[in-house]
Amino acid sequence: MPEWLKLAREQFPGLGEAIYSFADRHRNRVLRRHERTANNSGLSNFIDVMVATSKMLFVYLRRGVLTQPQVIARMRDYLNIFTGTLPQYRDEEATGYLARMYSNSNGNLGPLKKTFEEHNVLGHLRALLLIAQVVRASADGRDTSNAGSQLPMLVDQITAFENAIGLGRATAAQIGQALEDYEMLTKQELAVWSKDLQAAKRGEP
Repeated sequence: MPEWLKLAREQFPGLGEAIYSFADRHRNRVLRRHERTANNSGLSNFIDVMVATSKMLFVYLRRGVLTQPQVIARMRDYLNIFTGTLPQYRDEEATGYLARMYSNSNGNLGPLKKTFEEHNVLGHLRALLLIAQVVRASADGRDTSNAGSQLPMLVDQITAFENAIGLGRATAAQIGQALEDYEMLTKQELAVWSKDLQAAKRGEP
């Protein structure tokens, strides 16, 4: 940790809470607003804010300012707001950005699939899930070796959602591109993450 950051932690003991508050404001004022409208025009901004806040949480976790449980909880929130649930009965409404977009498509999946591809939606969905798994596997977010086995209930939830909307699953290249958008990993780290991701897809230990 650089000396200036050590000094900042001593001078500003509330830095962690300030970061949590910043992340929560963006969750409530931006992500949930886009979830309510669920239109194509807001998708790019939603992803930008989700990436920016997740990056900030991850970086300051590594710097020792934030804690693992707090970061994971917020990433879960982002994933739930991003995906949501589809209605099971006629009087129910979908929740979540992507679920509402899917419901609004009325079965016309062609344009929706094109929109998802343009914004690398599936890549970003799996990239954030992977980041949450890495955080769960390692308190400082540096050890990726056991990430694939972490948060199994969340993984099942995301997989079930992908299957429900029937728009396929992200490729390793799409996830890798999404991870690059975070601009928080070195080239060496990105290579390791990608290698572990490929191994997990093949079912290797």
